[in-house]
Amino acid sequence: MTINKCLVLIALSFFLAAAAHAADPANPAPLDVYQGPVIQPGEEFDVRSYYPITVGSFWKYQDSADNNVQFKLEIKKTMPVNGTTAAFFERSTKIETDAISTGNDGMFLHYQQRTNRDGSILETTWTPPVKFTDAKTKIGAKCITTPSYHNPGTGNTMTWASTVVGTQDVTLGTSKFTNCVRIKVLVTDTVLGVKLCDFEMWVAKGIGVVQRQGNFFGVYFVQKVLEWQVKP
Repeated sequence: MTINKCLVLIALSFFLAAAAHAADPANPAPLDVYQGPVIQPGEEFDVRSYYPITVGSFWKYQDSADNNVQFKLEIKKTMPVNGTTAAFFERSTKIETDAISTGNDGMFLHYQQRTNRDGSILETTWTPPVKFTDAKTKIGAKCITTPSYHNPGTGNTMTWASTVVGTQDVTLGTSKFTNCVRIKVLVTDTVLGVKLCDFEMWVAKGIGVVQRQGNFFGVYFVQKVLEWQVKP
């Protein structure tokens, strides 16, 4: 056997061994760990460091509840709304936007656009804005908002309840995000008490929302982050 053939066989054996190791569930690929701080019960933390809203930032997600569609959520601009300036999040694959602010008074949802099943666009300004959390909050804290907007189906207002449930590690592919803050949001008809939305989001310090899932006015989603870029 020539030297060249020997070298080829050695290289092939190394390649096969590496492939077998990568595919071996007993030897999983190492995780990229994004370490978040431990938050003790009763300890106050600043939610603004968990939810970046700088223009130029983006997050790419995959939605396993929607045929694994991938899309980018990007902050391309800010907009004036409810007497303040909010970051304007825009989805890449369809008209779906959120205007969110984080300031000394907390984290708020001001405005949304959504594409309905028939292709029409629903545009909503939430006044007063929906409060997700205080700027400095604790595990167990809860915010209640009843905007003036009326549900087209019932004519009633809707009550938003947002709770900081706790912290949790989230592993997505080869990325692990430790001590993510978990926020649960429940929207009900103010008069009838019927549940209209029920969703959760996990936010990692310095990164933003790494996972969110649940039901938003009849649309089910399980969205997990694939990549991101947060501008300073």
